[in-house]
Amino acid sequence: NVTVATGPSDIINSSHIRLVSYETARWRSDKVIGSLGYKSEITEPDIQTLNGTLVWITPLDYSGFLIKAWSYADEGTGGYVIVNAEDPKADAQLVSVNHMIYTRYALLGNEVNRRVWEQHPEYLQMETTFQLDDRMQPKYVINLAEPMLYGCIGERPVGIATIDPVTGYVEFYRLGDQPAWIQRVWSETTTEDWIGWWGRYQLGWWNSILEQRDVRILSGIDGPDVFLVNGRDGNLYWFGTVSNPGTDTSMVGYMLTNVKTGTFTFHETPGYYNDLGAAQNVLQNPEVAKAPGLEVVQPIMYVIDNQEVWIIPVITPSGEQTLVGLVEARSGTTYIGPSLQNVLGQWRGITGVQEIGSGTDSGISLKDKIAQIRKLLDEIEAESAAEDT
Repeated sequence: NVTVATGPSDIINSSHIRLVSYETARWRSDKVIGSLGYKSEITEPDIQTLNGTLVWITPLDYSGFLIKAWSYADEGTGGYVIVNAEDPKADAQLVSVNHMIYTRYALLGNEVNRRVWEQHPEYLQMETTFQLDDRMQPKYVINLAEPMLYGCIGERPVGIATIDPVTGYVEFYRLGDQPAWIQRVWSETTTEDWIGWWGRYQLGWWNSILEQRDVRILSGIDGPDVFLVNGRDGNLYWFGTVSNPGTDTSMVGYMLTNVKTGTFTFHETPGYYNDLGAAQNVLQNPEVAKAPGLEVVQPIMYVIDNQEVWIIPVITPSGEQTLVGLVEARSGTTYIGPSLQNVLGQWRGITGVQEIGSGTDSGISLKDKIAQIRKLLDEIEAESAAEDT
């Protein structure tokens, strides 16, 4: 069941813009391992909210192949790393955890997925994430599912299993009965699959292959992808771009999926630049194109000043963030700057001196810029008068 809406979404919280990509989180996490590097290495960062702020949580796991997992099985990996997902300049924080022996790459009974399988072999394991509970204690969280069709096709979420990385204790919760601290109930993979099925098979399987009438696909830079964003209601949402099956760079809308409830809402935006088109605009901008090796990652649409805009980080091959791109979803007008504040200033037309090349309308005259500023001041004055009233 998908709710269809028109107009900009009022759910995405633009006060918590996700600027730090998965790649940058790995790069930052790797810098703080320090003396634990003899036995441990970073694994997959997982995103969640911590005190209202989006953060990446990266657990340490045994490095190398089997030998260190065997040698240090009684000692543990050492802890995890927290990286602020909203501030690219914030320092990564290494949190020490004694005796964290149950991990994804541990051996035999210490491997977290195996421990859950031993107690609940009747369920499919969809996604394993590393989260912090309401007492700031680390837990591995595994989304569990069962086959939907004929007992073998598709996956329907049915529950959650948590594993304490220190004690190995496993707890199982039916869907809807899980504690509030478990933020990611609907896994990324399951969400991508369900959106894909909804978009492809509304008019049947044959139509999805032959005519492709009204077929919609979940797009992404490296394949179908969704990104976790903060909602104004305090919940987290998977954001995904929905486009046509052709090769054009326009979108038909975007899907927001409540991570806890699995509620799907489709916002229609026909003719907007999709994530691929916006990413191409940033990549082809002279300020980005002149530096070989730069990559664009994590295109997410936000509603700022009642307009949909794409915010896209630009990173080096190592993962370090170096620039930020802003693309107007309606027009494709693109701005590049060293920070989010810079590109927002360029876009709003209120920056005095642009630090890095401006958007496609950067050649406007001083007279036009003054007119833009006056218009903005008039809008602010009108809003202030309305609030006073």
